[in-house]
Amino acid sequence: MTERRAAEWSGHGDPSPKTALRRELLAKRAAIDMHEREAYARQLVDRLGAFAPWTSAVAIGSYRPMGAEVHPPENEGRSSFPVIDPPGFAPRPIGELGVLLMPVVAVALDGTRLGRGGGWYDRLLGPLAARPLLIAVAYELQVVDRLPSDRWDVPVDIICTPARIICVSPR
Repeated sequence: MTERRAAEWSGHGDPSPKTALRRELLAKRAAIDMHEREAYARQLVDRLGAFAPWTSAVAIGSYRPMGAEVHPPENEGRSSFPVIDPPGFAPRPIGELGVLLMPVVAVALDGTRLGRGGGWYDRLLGPLAARPLLIAVAYELQVVDRLPSDRWDVPVDIICTPARIICVSPR
């Protein structure tokens, strides 16, 4: 999505606060060495493997990583592990999932998520009465104190980095 279209979607004429932050963090994420990314992915599997909401969930939704996004864990033998593929593919109703792993450009300690700017996850999750547990999957450098947000932004419940799990929501 172009910056202009992102600005039109968000209803703002000047998308610069989110756009500038997005550009900066995407560059930092892209600078992470491939070997480091692979090590981070293994650490993430270990971290989630010891996390009760993850291990007890029957149906987990994930994403297909783009660019330097953290690679989410693989199926690990679960009967249902659909890949959610923006801008419009969800292989089963999202409300049936127990957990949804979400990629981020950045995520704040209050659960505010900054994505690529298309609003796909917000439009997908916003109208749901019952949502799966939303887990942002991030490198540590993507976790920030605060982010700008809009009224339609859907916050995550959990932040998972290779180093730690941060519970944002009492869910």
